[in-house]
Amino acid sequence: TGLRAQNKWGLSGEIDYTYSHEIDIQTSELNNGQISNPWDLKYDKGSGALDRRQMLSINYVYKLPLFAKSTGLIHTIAGGWEVAGTIIDMAGVIAVSSTQNNQPGTTNEWDPVGLNGGYTSRPNISAKMNYPKKNLKTPGSSEWFDTSLFSNAVPEWLGGANQGFGTNGKDAIVGPGRVNFTTSLYKSFAFGERAHFDLKFESFNTFNHTEWSGIGTSYQNSLTAGAFGQVNNTWDPRVLQLGGKFVF
Repeated sequence: TGLRAQNKWGLSGEIDYTYSHEIDIQTSELNNGQISNPWDLKYDKGSGALDRRQMLSINYVYKLPLFAKSTGLIHTIAGGWEVAGTIIDMAGVIAVSSTQNNQPGTTNEWDPVGLNGGYTSRPNISAKMNYPKKNLKTPGSSEWFDTSLFSNAVPEWLGGANQGFGTNGKDAIVGPGRVNFTTSLYKSFAFGERAHFDLKFESFNTFNHTEWSGIGTSYQNSLTAGAFGQVNNTWDPRVLQLGGKFVF
């Protein structure tokens, strides 16, 4: 759904909201045609890698009313400025917890099928996912999701249920969303009838808001590097840009 305004009181812009839910067994070629559980295709059925549930997009251009009725040099310098920008607020995408092929505290890999077929097993999960998001100031400083809900799957030949495949669905974890502002201030200075100078000042991530862009989803890393569940990257910080263009 969307709402558009065209030059109303000097304002033009658009607001768009999208709700979607993408469900699949494999997300196009991202899985390379390999199923995880040969006995149950539903083991891989769930929200796919392209599932971004909600997205709000706003763009605008506003003609500043400052010195709009002035003339001469004052209008040339101080009048005619415009501000424009975009606002994006979107939910995160699915972050699939990667294959867990180890027994706790060991490096001995096992195949849940026992036929060396390259099948994959995710860890067990004990409850619905929750997101503490505490003390998120720098990458690696805290857990994005509750890692205590996960535990090692047990292969069938050691008495494990579900043919040795863990109970964690591929869509149990949703990655960080993003809120981003870009803002531009610009004006065109006329030089006679055939030439003008365009001046633009732009800011990307205007409010320097920290936007997380990745989390550790490899469960076996929790036995070694301790990166499981932690934020490991961010989008760019605020960037300022000043540009000019002379047109003749």
